[in-house]
Amino acid sequence: LIFSSMSRMLDLLEDYCWWRNYRYCRLDGQTDRAHRIGQKKQVRVFRFITDNTVDERIIERAEMKLHLDSIVIQQVLIGETEHRASFARIDIFTLPSL
Repeated sequence: LIFSSMSRMLDLLEDYCWWRNYRYCRLDGQTDRAHRIGQKKQVRVFRFITDNTVDERIIERAEMKLHLDSIVIQQVLIGETEHRASFARIDIFTLPSL
């Protein structure tokens, strides 16, 4: 599965697949459709992002938020409270700016 927010990129990839005689089925849509309930096969998502663009910074910010979220959830699940002080304050000036 190949996903892109730019339909022109999908057009180029479709041309390439046709040229290489790859079997494909083009479905323009969102990545969450690949993760439907009952999916038995592994789904891999590759994100193609252009360097030094706002998209790159948005992805970096999203990955940082997911990491912080997983840390907080792990702390709650484990029941550790001694590390609360380290999560009490997040220095927003160290976060990458959009």
